[in-house]
This record gives sequence, C-alpha cells and structure tokens, in this order.
Amino acid sequence: MKKVMRWRYYCEFCKKSGGSRYHIENHEKHCTMNPNRVCGMCGRCGDLDELIAILPSADQCREARTLDEIVESPESCTEIAINKIMPQLRTAADDCPACILATLRQAKTILIDIYVPAISSFNFTEECKEWWKDHDVDRHDY
Repeated sequence: MKKVMRWRYYCEFCKKSGGSRYHIENHEKHCTMNPNRVCGMCGRCGDLDELIAILPSADQCREARTLDEIVESPESCTEIAINKIMPQLRTAADDCPACILATLRQAKTILIDIYVPAISSFNFTEECKEWWKDHDVDRHDY
C-alpha cells in the first residue's frame, strides 16, 4: 500500500481551493471577494468602496417597492432596488462585469443580502462575452 500526503491551498476570501499554490495565489489577487483585488479584466486596483456606496442600503431597498410592484412581481425589494441602480453602477465601474460582480458580492457582506443571479439586469457570463468582444480587438490586430 502507498500512502501520500498532499498540500491543499484555500483562498482567504472565498471557498475556492486547489492543489496548486501558484493558482490559488493568482486567484486571490483577482478574487471578487478580495476587498483589495486587482481586476483581471479592466485592471482596476484597490477597494470597491466607491462602487459599494452607489448600492442602496437595506432601508432604501424596503422603500423601493410600491404596492403595485409587490402585486406585479415576486422579486424581492432588494432586487428591484438593485435593478433600478444598475445603470449608475455600470457607469461607475466602466461597464466591467468583473468589477460589477465584485461590488455586488462584497456588498452582500457589508450592506444588504444580495442574491446575484436574481438580478435580472445583470448576466455575468453574457456580459463577459460582450466585454471581451469589445476589448479583444486590440490583442488580435496583427
């Protein structure tokens, strides 16, 4: 019988783990839960306080929903408030999907409980495809 012990590495900000120290260290630099991340898409550095400040507080979320909206839509008041504020957040984040996702994920721990997939005006996968289409032209122009 052969018995082998292997190191396992874990991101300090999220639940990601792996067997490669290099890959997890690289992930930590760009992790959307890292408050001092470096964006892997747009290169934005530092904390996201200015973007998080744009998001509504829990009180603003409760006020965002009128009686008509409650009857028409089963969305939570948080989702309605976030969807209303998304154009402003997009402008402040220079329309970078990774920065928007990081803002929403980090705000969850600070301000309000946000279920990111429920935000109808933000689809991370599709927006990444569009962003790379617009920004990849420079890299393949030879």
